[in-house]
Amino acid sequence: MSNQEEQRLHDLVREAMGQIQPSYEEIHWEQMQGKLHKIPQYPNWLWIGSVTCVVILISWFIWQNNNVDTSLTKTSSVATTSRSHTEQSKALPSVAPKLADTARKVISLQPKQNAPDKAENPDFKTESTMGYPVESLITKTILPNPIAYPEISFNQPIEEDIRKRIEQRILTSDSIITKVWERNKSNWRTVALVGDFTSSMYPYATELFTWLDKNRKNKSIQGAVFFTDCDSLGQETIPNQTYGKMFTIHNWEKANVLSTFIDASRNTQRNIRLAENDLEAILYAQNTFPAIQSFVLIADNSSPIKDMHLLSQIKKPVHIIVCGSTYEENTGIQPDLIQLAVITKGSLHTVETDLSNLATIKSGTRVEVGGKSYKYKKGRFVLRKFHEFWK
Repeated sequence: MSNQEEQRLHDLVREAMGQIQPSYEEIHWEQMQGKLHKIPQYPNWLWIGSVTCVVILISWFIWQNNNVDTSLTKTSSVATTSRSHTEQSKALPSVAPKLADTARKVISLQPKQNAPDKAENPDFKTESTMGYPVESLITKTILPNPIAYPEISFNQPIEEDIRKRIEQRILTSDSIITKVWERNKSNWRTVALVGDFTSSMYPYATELFTWLDKNRKNKSIQGAVFFTDCDSLGQETIPNQTYGKMFTIHNWEKANVLSTFIDASRNTQRNIRLAENDLEAILYAQNTFPAIQSFVLIADNSSPIKDMHLLSQIKKPVHIIVCGSTYEENTGIQPDLIQLAVITKGSLHTVETDLSNLATIKSGTRVEVGGKSYKYKKGRFVLRKFHEFWK
C-alpha cells in the first residue's frame, strides 16, 4: 500500500470514529465511567450470612484452643499426682515379706469333704459381720509367694440403692418374690431361705425383707443364707477348691439385714462368670438350720449351677423362685434349676405359675417366663412356636 493510500485509510477511520465519539461534555464521560466500573450489588441476607459464618468459625477455633489447654493442664496435674504417690510409696516400708510369711502359715482354701461341725470346730462362724472373717478354713501350708489382690472398693451406688429399697419398701418390676410367697405361705411352714446375692440379684433380697416386714406374724422363715460366689478373700469360688463366703441372717431386724446385705454386696465385686455356687449355699443352710423342713431358693435364671456334683448331699426339698430370664431364645428355665427341683422333690415358681410334682410333669405343660410362653419337653422348657398358640 502506498503512502497516499495509507493516509486515505486513516482519514476514513477517523471520520467513522468521529460519528460515534461522545461529545466532550463532562456529564457524558461520567455516565460512561459508571458503566465501565459498575460494582455488582448483592442481597443484604448474603452479606449478613457471610459475616455470621466468619464469627462462628472464629469462636470455634477459640473454643478448641481452650479445650486443648485445659486437657494439657489436667494431664500435667495427674502426672504430678502420680509422681507424688510413687514417691510416697517408696518412702513407706515394704510389708510384702510379712504378708507372705503370714499367708504361708495361715490359710488353705481346700474344703473339707464333709460340712464343718460346730462341736468339732468351735471357731466355725455362721454370722456375717461388716468385716471379712476367714471362715471354714484349714490351717495348712500353701504355695509360696501368694498373689496380692487389690483391695475391694466400696460400691457406693449399689449400697445406696440397697438402703433406699429397704427404707422405701421398693419392689422389683414384676414383684415375683411377693407374689410367689403370698401364693405359697400356707405350704411353706418351716423353711430356710437361700438367696443369690450376686450382681443384680440384690433387689429380690430387699423385696423379701419388705414382704417379711409387712407380715411380721409369719414365722415360716427360720433363717437365711445369702451367697455371692466369692470366697472370704473376695475371689470367685472354684468347685472342690475354695469355699464360698456365706452371709447368714437369724433375725430380720432392719439394722441387721441392712448390714448383712451391704457386706454381701461388697464381697461379690469380683464375681465374673455366669455359673454360681447355689448347692454349696444350700448345704451350708442345711447344716446351719437342721430343723427346717425345706429350702426356698431365690435363683438367678440367667446363671447355671457350677457345683451340681453336690446334688446328692441335699436331703430336703428345694422350692425354687425363678428370677429373670435365661437370655437364651429357646430356653425358659435353666436346666440345672429344673434338675435340682426334680431330684430334691421340690418345685419351680415363676411370676404366674407354681409347678410341683415335677417328676410326673406332663410333656407340653406351659409356663410363662419373662413375658414369653414355654412348654415342657424332654426335661426342658422350650419356647412355644407361633402355631402352637392355637392348639
